[in-house]
Amino acid sequence: MAIASLKAEADFQCTDCGGVFESEPRRLHFHHVPGQGPKLFNVSAGGSRGYGKQRIRAEAAKCVLLCDSCHCRRTMAGETVAVAA
Repeated sequence: MAIASLKAEADFQCTDCGGVFESEPRRLHFHHVPGQGPKLFNVSAGGSRGYGKQRIRAEAAKCVLLCDSCHCRRTMAGETVAVAA
């Protein structure tokens, strides 16, 4: 599953600021939200690891789509989820 298709399903829109990044989809990041379940892997790495569409979609469901600036703000504010061991 192409990560681009998940971004397209979200209209290339950042959850926090509402910015639309259709012309620059690489600026959008899947940010794991605390309390949404264990982070098993980084969504962006799912395809290169050979994970199937269902597995990537299930991991993405634990996330919000954020632009690089909003992702940085949340990360710097301490809202992070470590990959489960």
